[in-house]
Amino acid sequence: LGLDERLDDLVSRIGWDDAGPQMTARESPAIPSIGLASYYWGTNAANVLSNIDCLENGQCVTNFPAPSSLGAAWNYTLVREMASVFATELRAYVNAGKHNGLDIWGPTINVARDPRWGRNF
Repeated sequence: LGLDERLDDLVSRIGWDDAGPQMTARESPAIPSIGLASYYWGTNAANVLSNIDCLENGQCVTNFPAPSSLGAAWNYTLVREMASVFATELRAYVNAGKHNGLDIWGPTINVARDPRWGRNF
């Protein structure tokens, strides 16, 4: 089948009761009838990862300072390194079956774009 035919077939097999919950802001439940796994959208890297249990081998996620503290450092290299750690650790947790999403909300730097705005939580 071509792409359009495959998509038409797939969409026709998703009922309204299954489609609605897919539109949530954070978590989409599984649709077993079409082989779709549940997915958690937008893991907050600075907080949510630290709330996940350690892996079976005792390895736990790294805890970092609040994003506003990171932004105050104005250190883009540090942000990239922190993002790399988030990505590596999240992939390990997904591979171990401890988490079901690979996209991360963070890290961010200088969200307010003007240091005169003070703290931004």
